[in-house]
Amino acid sequence: MIGEVEVISVFVKRMVPGVNRSAASATPLGLPPLVGRPPVTGFAAEASALRAERWETHYGFRRSEGRAQAELVIDPCPSQDFNGIGFLYCAMFQSFVDRAEWAFFRINDFRPSTRRRDIIYRGNIDLGERIVVSLMAVLRHDRTLTHWCRLTRETGGETLADIFTDRDLAAA
Repeated sequence: MIGEVEVISVFVKRMVPGVNRSAASATPLGLPPLVGRPPVTGFAAEASALRAERWETHYGFRRSEGRAQAELVIDPCPSQDFNGIGFLYCAMFQSFVDRAEWAFFRINDFRPSTRRRDIIYRGNIDLGERIVVSLMAVLRHDRTLTHWCRLTRETGGETLADIFTDRDLAAA
């Protein structure tokens, strides 16, 4: 096996027109309501616990021990980081963490290879808002770097995502 990807997604809509902070789960028009949902298992159950702050350990990190050790402020660009309907692109969340990783560790002699990454999305921002990437915990070994970063809205501090990354540090 080369890799495994599991996507757990929901439909969202803005509860207040034009305000990304008001994004919430929604049922698409024209689809019948879900009846008798299947049991939530595997990563879906794990993601649900992470999103609801009902987790104790993940990637070897203890939730109760997570503290901002370093921070990087990101000012997303409207023409590059937002999609056509005005939401911050999902892919930008991991891009911001990669930029923060470079700023926090600045290791010039490695090409990191992502072994695993879990992104727990919790919110979005509006145009003009800035994001703070906080390094909450890190485990560093000879050839691996594992970290937990939290993205928050600069104004108000609401959590936008928790991102857990495990990297292999291959020599250049």
